[in-house]
Amino acid sequence: MTIQSGVGLRIFKDFDRPSPSLIAKFKGIPSSNINDEMNRLFCMRHNIKPLNQRPLVGPAVTVKVPMGDNLLLTNAMDLAKPGDIIVVDGEGCEERALMGEMMLTFFEKRGIAG
Repeated sequence: MTIQSGVGLRIFKDFDRPSPSLIAKFKGIPSSNINDEMNRLFCMRHNIKPLNQRPLVGPAVTVKVPMGDNLLLTNAMDLAKPGDIIVVDGEGCEERALMGEMMLTFFEKRGIAG
């Protein structure tokens, strides 16, 4: 699922998720090892950190938002499925939070993995 702004507003509400058996094969493998095997094409920057502190493995729901605007993130809250991991591109904005404790609690209650 890709939710992004920019050229208009595009929300892709459905995408093919990998099978649970494929996801399970990645559990316990450090992301740096996976990154090395994929020619370093798909790993995030070192300063991106999860809001929860447990290992993450699952389908990514990607969200691109304008600086300081979390409207599309709130849409992702409703579109994500249990086990999904929401990854947000906030355009590097560090002046405003895109998410807080109430949103994190909502994600946890819905079974969003991270």
